[in-house]
Amino acid sequence: METDEYGTRPIKEEWLVTIAGPLQHIFIFLFLYLAKDTGILSDSVISLAWQYNAFILIGNLLPIWPLDGGRILQLLWDRLIPYKQARQITLILSCSSILICLVIVYLLDYLSLSLALLMIFLFWENRLEWKKRHFRWWRFLWDKHCSSPHYGREKLVFAEEEQLLSDVFPRFRRDCYHIIAIKNNKNPSMIQYISEKDCLFAFFEEKLHQVSIGEMVE
Repeated sequence: METDEYGTRPIKEEWLVTIAGPLQHIFIFLFLYLAKDTGILSDSVISLAWQYNAFILIGNLLPIWPLDGGRILQLLWDRLIPYKQARQITLILSCSSILICLVIVYLLDYLSLSLALLMIFLFWENRLEWKKRHFRWWRFLWDKHCSSPHYGREKLVFAEEEQLLSDVFPRFRRDCYHIIAIKNNKNPSMIQYISEKDCLFAFFEEKLHQVSIGEMVE
């Protein structure tokens, strides 16, 4: 089962898929522990397998996209902030983690050609993801528009009546159904409401790209 690249799958389901990777290494440790007690494998084989498994587990949990650690970082941000912002922060932290790892292994004199090539590959993957971030965000909005809501909670988003629809969309989160509360500049005590479905329909189907959120409720 693959992880979702566009923020369209429920976060709980995404967590189950993501933690399946690190979990398999825990089962390998358990198998090696039992193998040592039963004697089905030699001590040298168990020791080597233990070291390789630990190395892969720790490396995979680094906060670097697209490793499992990077995906976990993305899911944590998705619960705290809007999807578009969470994606950008995840990639920035991922690239920073790559540079930090390179500096650490260099200072510890563990830097090798294979490790350097791996880090270059990961950095290139992050560069490509950064270039595609706008496409992924629009894909996220398009899925919200096309699919029936499976979001677990309603989220109130406050907006000024002169704001465009495209100014409101960046505040949408994963696993949320948004209700936009529109403040009236002439009468601050008056608040009107419109759903995300209506806003997305107006933007994608009616092509109202330059319409303000206030005009949507007039």
